[in-house]
Amino acid sequence: MFHFDTSVLAKEALLMRARRFFSGTKKTILLPMAGRLYGVDIQEGKFLRFASVPFPHDKEPEKIAEALEALAEKGIRGKSLMLIATSRDLRTKVLNLPEMDEDEMHESLSWEEDRIFPGDEPLQTGLRVLSHTPQAWHILFSSVYEITVTRWIEGARLVKKRLVSILPVTDIPLADGPYGVCFATKSTAQLFFYCGEKVRSLKARQSERDKIRRFFLREADGMEGEVPCFLVPLFSCTEEELAYWKASLLAAISGGEVPEENPDIVDEEEDAFSAVLAYEDAPDTRDFSEEEASANLKVMIPAEEEGFLHETAFRLLMGAEKAGTVIPSGAVRRLFTEENRGLRMAQGAAVISFLFCLTGLGMFVSAEKDFLHEKELSISLSPVRKEMEAYEKEQHEARALEGMLRKLEKENMHWEQKLAYLGESMPSGVVLREIAEESGEVRLEGTAQTPEAVGILRDVVASSWGGETRIGKRKGNPLTKLTDFTIIWTRADETPKTDAPRKAVKRTVKK
Repeated sequence: MFHFDTSVLAKEALLMRARRFFSGTKKTILLPMAGRLYGVDIQEGKFLRFASVPFPHDKEPEKIAEALEALAEKGIRGKSLMLIATSRDLRTKVLNLPEMDEDEMHESLSWEEDRIFPGDEPLQTGLRVLSHTPQAWHILFSSVYEITVTRWIEGARLVKKRLVSILPVTDIPLADGPYGVCFATKSTAQLFFYCGEKVRSLKARQSERDKIRRFFLREADGMEGEVPCFLVPLFSCTEEELAYWKASLLAAISGGEVPEENPDIVDEEEDAFSAVLAYEDAPDTRDFSEEEASANLKVMIPAEEEGFLHETAFRLLMGAEKAGTVIPSGAVRRLFTEENRGLRMAQGAAVISFLFCLTGLGMFVSAEKDFLHEKELSISLSPVRKEMEAYEKEQHEARALEGMLRKLEKENMHWEQKLAYLGESMPSGVVLREIAEESGEVRLEGTAQTPEAVGILRDVVASSWGGETRIGKRKGNPLTKLTDFTIIWTRADETPKTDAPRKAVKRTVKK
């Protein structure tokens, strides 16, 4: 069985991830409820658009994708999705655990997961600590089937969206103070009462008027002010069953006749649902004033059917930001997809270029440090001062030409590769003063110690660059015994145009 890592760090990471979801770029919160899919777009914590579409079932990724596309046509277009879980496999239990440290508590839940939620299906789980005393932990523990999460992940992927996480509908606050909720399916419901850190739950059927009434009145007894009671239809609750539940809840709390259960409704998954809602609090035999508690309770059910569903959906979507339990989607964000393959390749090339830049910068910094060290050692040596000044001048020119090299790399001459080849095979005793492009031909001007070195450089250029290479001029200096030279290189597929204007880019390479 699948066990989710519920360690302290993992829990904090999930909550931080949920908080980040509500900030930044546009995102979407989804709520499947009573045969419809509701959605709201948020950006920077602000709600932008609210819409809903018919959503008969969530058993196929293709149907989920169709519903998401229908929402997109109504303006709900966020790429990152957060789902409020309302499916039949959502299971929530209120647990009291003995005293242990927090890591042990999370580990125990991981190991006891299949006992807490019986069944053979792998689960995705999440929890919220309601309270912690020196004697016990009071927690709200929720789970959904992993296959349900997978369907939503695949459905979102079909429309190029991503499911970030899941919020159990049973842990989304609907009011600031104490309140009750009836989470209804076809014929059964789970009753919850929330009062700060205290949460109690009970399973009931439509016809169990006294059971529903005593649960809510018992919990609302002694509380000051109005205590709202909400009806939340889960995904499997049809419109017809919703009408029965509305009448049952109103009759149970406000008094009146309880409608009979619909004999045509057959709950095919009753056994499974009994398992997921099997937890009930121990019977509470506390005495309470039924008259006073009944005066406090107010059933929050408007008369209009459509208004009720939209109001309930919007209340849940608005409260999603305050949800205490986050179940991870388990979705793996793929690095390469058909849509972003070109972008990822461009990013990779940029990273490689950046690494080369860092390497060159490191080499430059290292050379600069060596130079400063040598300068300190030779500052008192006057015979070599002139040489040092010349070296500093060359270094300054080299730094000034680095910007030009960046521009040259963008040209079609592939300077980076050519200079790399030239640098690897550069003969000794040769200094280049200028590399200039003019009308399809490249001129290399510099000084060599011997004429033979000029010939060697010409051969190096011809072998590493290809094309045609020739020596333009070669002139010896009788004083310095050095040879000034010009080497002309032409690509094989171009013919020099002597009348075209000269576009020169100077480069200096010290060897």
